[in-house]
Amino acid sequence: MDSPIEQFKRTDQLDCSNPLLDRKKEESKSIYQELRKEGEEQEPPVLSWLRHLTGEEFEMYWPGLAQIGFGCRQIQQALQQLIAQGQAMTDDFAKGLRASLDHADFAVSAPEGLRDRHGATVANPSGYIYRALARDGYYAAPKGYVSPTAQRAADEAARLVKEAEAEAALQQARRDAAEQKIESELTELLREGETSELYRQLRDSLPELARRGEKDQGAGFVAAMRAALKGYRKN
Repeated sequence: MDSPIEQFKRTDQLDCSNPLLDRKKEESKSIYQELRKEGEEQEPPVLSWLRHLTGEEFEMYWPGLAQIGFGCRQIQQALQQLIAQGQAMTDDFAKGLRASLDHADFAVSAPEGLRDRHGATVANPSGYIYRALARDGYYAAPKGYVSPTAQRAADEAARLVKEAEAEAALQQARRDAAEQKIESELTELLREGETSELYRQLRDSLPELARRGEKDQGAGFVAAMRAALKGYRKN
């Protein structure tokens, strides 16, 4: 018994006004459209996305391929070849095809241009990539390839490191400025001595041992005054 699609094809070729045949034709056509719609709905999302890409969208995702003349038409032709060979349009296949376009775009964008497996320059990169996809449904990642996802992750990590380094440098600059301010103020206090109320307040807060070096402003006395001044300004 013929399938609904074959029945539609057969009745579609008849040229008559028989009401029964006309109704049969419409029923077959309806079944054919439903089966086609069902097939499209079952198509992997990635593959459906690839099929409906516009030229502008393709160029946005794979500018290197677009530049050598490879685009939506080549993808459609490669898919037709693969389907004719019996390739199942599975989700894994579709994802592999999507990755293949990333691989190929990376390869043709290299400064030295596209090279074959022997390292020779490919004269017709668009045809070379098309044949690989139409034959195998896959284009292997070239040497040094970094996926867009990995590249984005690396860029994000580099950005975070750069931000952390900038923040650390800023904090260090603030600490250095604060230290410099303390040193300048301490120098002025030591110069003013007893005439400064703050000097007397800080000195009187020092332990007896530290205050013994006040007369000659020894290292111990100066260090103690510095610590007292920092505590005073911090509060």
